Amino acid sequence: TNVHPTVLNLDIFPFKNVDIVADAAALPFADNSVDMLISESTIEHTREAERAITEMRRVVKPGGFVYVSIPFVMPFHASPNDYMRLTHEGLKQQFFDFTPLKIGALGGPASALVTFLMYFLALPFSLISEAVYNLATYFFMVVLSPLRFLDALFNLFPRALEVSTLIYFIGKKR
Repeated sequence: TNVHPTVLNLDIFPFKNVDIVADAAALPFADNSVDMLISESTIEHTREAERAITEMRRVVKPGGFVYVSIPFVMPFHASPNDYMRLTHEGLKQQFFDFTPLKIGALGGPASALVTFLMYFLALPFSLISEAVYNLATYFFMVVLSPLRFLDALFNLFPRALEVSTLIYFIGKKR
């Protein structure tokens, strides 16, 4: 589903509802031409992440906005591959020409613990087969997921950002 007629969805693959097929490391937009850029958990999947970030900074116009989310404390997850993580300080540094408006956690410390535990507990099943490992991962995800509700409490603490699953950055270009 398209979010809004004025919102363009860009992806490297021609999925349904993708308006523009392109690589994030070579955005097909003019300098300073985009009002807002949203990157939802994609930078880590970009082979040339630094170049993609430079492209994001290039296309957003002065006074425009950027919303970026990226995993921080999360295991490897290929889609099609997984190349990097950034801290909240790393996001501020990468988007140095943006005034940070808000930086926070999407998945807090409890989500990080659940994510690691589901892979950790499923790991012995990988000796049996990849399929059993995947099934065990989903099983432990279902069993452990109620613990994620603790993030409502943990995210009240400022230091929770230091061990969160996903972090986000909202900034305004100077």
